[in-house]
Amino acid sequence: MDGGTDTPSRDVTRLVNLSDAVVAIAATLLVLPLVDQIDSMPGATVAEMLGDAGRQFGAFVLSFVVVGRFWLIHHGVFNDVREMTGTLFWLNLVWLIGIVFLPYPTELIGVVDSDDVWAPVLYIGTLAVTTLAGLGMDAVIARSPEIRHPGAVGDRDLVSGLVTVAVLLLALVLALVAPRVGMASLLLLVVAPAVSRLLSRGRRPDGGR
Repeated sequence: MDGGTDTPSRDVTRLVNLSDAVVAIAATLLVLPLVDQIDSMPGATVAEMLGDAGRQFGAFVLSFVVVGRFWLIHHGVFNDVREMTGTLFWLNLVWLIGIVFLPYPTELIGVVDSDDVWAPVLYIGTLAVTTLAGLGMDAVIARSPEIRHPGAVGDRDLVSGLVTVAVLLLALVLALVAPRVGMASLLLLVVAPAVSRLLSRGRRPDGGR
């Protein structure tokens, strides 16, 4: 280790750079089905193309926002890290697999029948695995002061990740019964941060005052 240095090790820098590149590629891949549709509809108007690709466009926007959110959280996690561990590396690899794989279920929910069970299950399952990997990295960093920058508190709130996982698991169960309801329940992720703040406040000895 580097003792008291604030400079991340080369392994950490390389992993962050690799992760950034993978996220950029995955985000780009999300739009390719929409681009391919242009060639499949020669002579069609823009309105006709957008109307025909309504679900695909919605799936693209949803997944682009999701990938962007994952990326922001990932950067926040690794801002505290100066040394790499094997556990952190493998959890990050699982996280990257989720990011790379996401364009596939995104395309599925955009083109298959909306009552198909497995498209939303695969999509929501991918989000859950990626979130769990990120939560695992948070936990490793919080429990390992020796890999953090000097001065980094390392007490990142894990409640937010747990609430997100709970919402995703609920959506997964609902998707198995009613695919459309399962996908719609992902809207609960919008209020998840507020729920997390309330739960975190309740855990404080002073009741959040």
